[in-house]
Amino acid sequence: LILGGQDALELAQDIADFEADIHILNSDPYFKRGSPAHPSFSPASRGSPFQFEDASVTSGAKITGISGDLGDFTVEFETGRRIDISKCVDCEKCIEVCPEKAISRPDDSIFPSYIISDKCTDCGECQTVCPTGAIQLESETDTLKIGQIITFYDTTPREGVYKIKSKDRLQSQAAALKAALNLQGYKKERYITSNVESCANKYLSEKNLNMQGCTYCEDRCAYYPVSSGVVSELSCQGCGSCVTACPQEVLNLKLHPTDAILDEIDSTIEAKIKDKIIVFTCSEGGYSTLKAAGLNKLKYPAALPVFVPCLGSVSPSHILRAFDVGAEGVLLLGCGADSCMHESGFAQGSDSVSQSKKILEFFGVGKECVRLLKADGSDPEKFISQINEFSEKIKKASKNPLLKKTPADIGSAEDVARHKRAVFHTLISGFSEKTGVIEGRIEGDFKVALLTVNESECTLCGACAFHCNTGAFKFEGEELLDISHIHANCIGCGICQKICPENVISLESVIDVAPFIGMVAKKFDVKIIRCEVCGKPLMAEAAMRKINSRLKEKGMDMVQKCQSCIDRGTVANILNIDKDGDDFVVIQQGKTPWDS
Repeated sequence: LILGGQDALELAQDIADFEADIHILNSDPYFKRGSPAHPSFSPASRGSPFQFEDASVTSGAKITGISGDLGDFTVEFETGRRIDISKCVDCEKCIEVCPEKAISRPDDSIFPSYIISDKCTDCGECQTVCPTGAIQLESETDTLKIGQIITFYDTTPREGVYKIKSKDRLQSQAAALKAALNLQGYKKERYITSNVESCANKYLSEKNLNMQGCTYCEDRCAYYPVSSGVVSELSCQGCGSCVTACPQEVLNLKLHPTDAILDEIDSTIEAKIKDKIIVFTCSEGGYSTLKAAGLNKLKYPAALPVFVPCLGSVSPSHILRAFDVGAEGVLLLGCGADSCMHESGFAQGSDSVSQSKKILEFFGVGKECVRLLKADGSDPEKFISQINEFSEKIKKASKNPLLKKTPADIGSAEDVARHKRAVFHTLISGFSEKTGVIEGRIEGDFKVALLTVNESECTLCGACAFHCNTGAFKFEGEELLDISHIHANCIGCGICQKICPENVISLESVIDVAPFIGMVAKKFDVKIIRCEVCGKPLMAEAAMRKINSRLKEKGMDMVQKCQSCIDRGTVANILNIDKDGDDFVVIQQGKTPWDS
């Protein structure tokens, strides 16, 4: 599929000899004439002017969705009012009968074309006189099953979708060549490992519930190959942004996992450097900047590089760990937002820096000691200037209060218990212990949430707990009517809030330090209705209220008794049972209770 106007037609002519079907979708109502980039461009050179050999052409097509992977894309599009030029015989009867003069032939069209303007009132006169049924007045939706897409429009690139700039002939040829090579077969490295059992959406997926759950990985991915922990390996480019975005142990980079980055940070403990600076460096722009500085023999303060695939793979835990092991400053050096090959890597790095600054400031470590730098291999002097300025700044700042204190024990890469969430919790607990700051709230998007419940309206149905896969809820107590929420285990995905039938749950994105580090389980303080006979807990007062309300609509009342007491009462009515102390005595006609 080629998306575009004249550019698309020219490219289609280039690749007309490929052994593949070619489709062209043009968003304009017709193909506007421009200066051809192709020296021999002639749309009429193959077949009719409207139909290339092995290529179908549709104008006035609005793309509404692209899904799938290389070799199996589904493209959805809409077409509005249009005249199908492949059916049109140029009789011009439609122009003659249109009362609004809404049909015309544009002068700047590559092909003889007709367009229907917004003056059209859908009277249908043109359709009546058209001898070939070429006129469409109603909007229609259609889909195409496509193997690969080359687009001149603003479309997010992924594997099998090649975005090129208008009139860039070399880029067009490169995209065409890549598409041609893929027709012979495709082989790609696997970047991500996935454990969907740990995904917050696990129970939603198992029950096929039609609702949106956790979208952290999906929102951060630039290529849209991941959802609910399931990764499209064809589209994934291995930037690691989804790994960083997921607070659970669902996704991990195969070649450069989170554990490897943590171990590389820990290895800097041995470096006897004053005013230690750790630089997280992306493998593209960051690496080329350091290399250029070295080749030019430029001097800069001693800095310990930690190489990562992309700044998208650097999490707040990595930055906090750097300070925990004795860094005085941390830099993230990578491609800028306008040059990042993964598009979202710089933005993810910026988020990690922002979140880390809030935590560092709360514990008095110093938010000014973390900075994000845009790499530029062609201007290493700029980097030297920035790192020198940064070094001088941290020398004047208050010393890291974590220096000369034992780093938190987060385990090693071989430790199966080293869960990402556990590492983050351990670091926050360690910062609290070493700085003496044990209470307070840290506001920010840390994928940690504080849950509150409108307890007077909660029915204790348990939907929140049943659909939580992060261990944030637990059932306890008699009849399992006690529900507690563990702040430290909550990732703020919002599933409990969305699935609650009473809409009584609200979430606040904040770390409440004391209950967070203490793994405190906060119980729902919901009033319980008990059996009026034996005192056994029945249900939440709100549930009783709701049931009574529905029963009263039908002229009935609810008995405030447990099933056992109701059953006993039923037997008593049948057998004329009388109660004597704690025993039930059956009284039969003609006999005394003792005889019975």
